[in-house]
Amino acid sequence: MKPDCWHSVVKITQVPDMSGKDDGEVSWLCDPLSARENEGNVVYCTKFTLDKESFSWKFYLKEETRKEAIESGFCFLDYLQELYPGLDGKVKVKPIYLEQISNDRKFSELVLPEPPYRKRIDLIKRIINLF
Repeated sequence: MKPDCWHSVVKITQVPDMSGKDDGEVSWLCDPLSARENEGNVVYCTKFTLDKESFSWKFYLKEETRKEAIESGFCFLDYLQELYPGLDGKVKVKPIYLEQISNDRKFSELVLPEPPYRKRIDLIKRIINLF
């Protein structure tokens, strides 16, 4: 059975040192791949996980093929690592079938305002400062 699409999952496992450059125009939730012609937004979901020992982000990207999912995932991770030296993460891809999408899971959407984010939402800095 052929998958309907592929997910590229970029998991950030280590946040950068806070002594790095603080850029109010850049957010962890940005979508650097959305500039691709006729593509729309590629990053459509971000999952935060916070436990006693670690904090991680997972970015989900949707692509038509496995190859595109791998390329987009590594491109996105490279982009974040260039912006935030010291950041560590990994990329994996998985096939998605319509049956998985149509189950009864509940999703919430966090809509961020237009830049600059610093004056409006300090969520990301607060999360990083927990560690």
